[in-house]
Amino acid sequence: MAPPQSFDKGAELDTLHRSASNSDDTHMSRLASPPITSLAALSFDERVGNALQSNIQEGDPLGGRYPRGASYLLPKSGDGGETQDYGRQGHEGGKHVEQVLRAGELGEHCYAFSDGMRAIAAATTAATKLSGNERPTVLLHRSVYGGTHRFFSEEHQEKHISLETIDLTDPNVGEEIRRRKPTLIVGEPVTNPLLDVIDLKPAMEAARDVGATMILDNTLTTGRACVPLHIAREVGYDKLLDVLSLTKAYTAGTLSGAVVTDNAELAKLLFEDRRRKGGALPADSAASVLEGFKDMDARLERMVQTTMTVLEYLSINPVDGIEVLHPFVARGRQRELAHRYLVNCPAVFTLRCHLPDDRYQSLLNGLSTVFLRANSFNGHYPMMSESSTQSHASVKDAQAKKDAGVEGGIIRLSAGSVFAPKTLLNKVRSIFGA
Repeated sequence: MAPPQSFDKGAELDTLHRSASNSDDTHMSRLASPPITSLAALSFDERVGNALQSNIQEGDPLGGRYPRGASYLLPKSGDGGETQDYGRQGHEGGKHVEQVLRAGELGEHCYAFSDGMRAIAAATTAATKLSGNERPTVLLHRSVYGGTHRFFSEEHQEKHISLETIDLTDPNVGEEIRRRKPTLIVGEPVTNPLLDVIDLKPAMEAARDVGATMILDNTLTTGRACVPLHIAREVGYDKLLDVLSLTKAYTAGTLSGAVVTDNAELAKLLFEDRRRKGGALPADSAASVLEGFKDMDARLERMVQTTMTVLEYLSINPVDGIEVLHPFVARGRQRELAHRYLVNCPAVFTLRCHLPDDRYQSLLNGLSTVFLRANSFNGHYPMMSESSTQSHASVKDAQAKKDAGVEGGIIRLSAGSVFAPKTLLNKVRSIFGA
């Protein structure tokens, strides 16, 4: 399959950031943050849509209906010619899911899993085996998804790894990685839930120099806002594992996971781990994911537009005691990193609240009338997650929560696609009393 259009930030992003920085002083004085990207100026990323169209033009593999079970002829081989033991490891639906994700992430190899944490675990095993180190040193970014934090903390407690933390947004991140010489570096291009943008190039260059493997959980920017494998190729680094947790925002109802990489040896280790431990994407789930892919492009475009509409309103109408966290409303270095690495708007934002208990509870109650309380992003309905009691509830150590910035008052919001941008904006206005 021919790859989709090449990754290019495009002139629009340069134009929109220049226009934002040149806004008149009167307007700027009203903002809690610098003005965000103009909806009209944003060129929506069509990479995944192009991948889908390319597949359809080659025999319409997404147009059919795949068996919702695994009892059919065994495939001859896997992605790299590996032996398949069971049809559930290489069924047609799963192969087409991997084909689309590989194209959408601009990678060479892809293996799909039953969920995102199974993908993280397989990527960790592959990185460990590649290093030959029985107890590898892992540098974990200070703020990551709660499930990722729990996984690596427990691996450390069981003495499978030696775990240390690092701030991948730090200007001296490259020097720090070279000094500490880790086996594995783990982070997220845009972190969950604080939405920090990490400094990818210096981190990748340093990982290349010390021979470390890097796992990047690209869930918040999958196929939309960041392509870490392309950035890695720019610096001559191929030991990158691009992990995707395909939430309901992408599949319209079925959760799944995947790992994409350019490194053939890592890909083989991923396959072997999946064959040995299980966790392949089931055939019935693959069929649902493929159906969700068909309208994913339009659904995500709606989510991006709605997110930006709400962000613009919250930027122009700041609320005392509430800080909006998102790369497009960031200041200083974070804004610079967003401009450097993001090609589109992550369809999620976070509120950091410094409110009295009664006002905070009132805000939660108001938001819950519009946003469903859940940990997973949904492709249709707006969702919210109170990080300290939901996504990061498993982080029991108070200091660890404080270091990660999720000790309390952090509310992550996903716009969903069921409401038009102005409709959700009006609901948000009513919650904030405007």
